[in-house]
Amino acid sequence: MEEAIVLAKSKSSNKKFQLSIAIDKLYIAFGLEILHIVPGKISTEVDPRLSLDTEGTVSKAKELRDISLTDQKNGIRLNIN
Repeated sequence: MEEAIVLAKSKSSNKKFQLSIAIDKLYIAFGLEILHIVPGKISTEVDPRLSLDTEGTVSKAKELRDISLTDQKNGIRLNIN
């Protein structure tokens, strides 16, 4: 949790954006922890309101990718369908 807060504060001074970053970081951290217990793949979904917003979906995927890379873990994949 602390790592998510530190990351969020380092990325933005906007409280709303900080919250979004921290939540995304926690989603990814939970997924990585699950992988330690259950091998396989973990899916992190984007906000369903982005389903008809291609630019918004791609932007969110890039944000998730960037947050994932801070973990420097292998095996993180982003799919946009």
